[in-house]
Amino acid sequence: MPYQMEVMPGLELALITARGRIDFDSSIGAMRELARRPDFTPSFRVVADFRGVKYTPSFSDLRGFLSAFKEIRAAYQNRLALVVEGRVHMMLGRAACALGRLVRFEMRCFYELEPARAWVDEVAPG
Repeated sequence: MPYQMEVMPGLELALITARGRIDFDSSIGAMRELARRPDFTPSFRVVADFRGVKYTPSFSDLRGFLSAFKEIRAAYQNRLALVVEGRVHMMLGRAACALGRLVRFEMRCFYELEPARAWVDEVAPG
């Protein structure tokens, strides 16, 4: 599977790593899978690392993300950081974050894991 999920209940943090070939359906599927896990709660902060993936979402996919964000909103109540590489993926990541904000996701896009983790860690667990 192109997604690895590390859920840390004691830290109220989930780290998602995507590598290789992914697509819209697998991306949304991973978000749904994480939301269904018994060791994950809506209060968790999430860092999703998409560096190294072989997928560039279309604008149609971005519209689909908005619909999916509305569907799963209740499962994600805390910060969600996206980590990407390259200017095209940053532009698309920022578009996804803007769509997420329409349904009150607190999302930001980063080039590196450390600043993404620092940003989600500004919100203390509990």
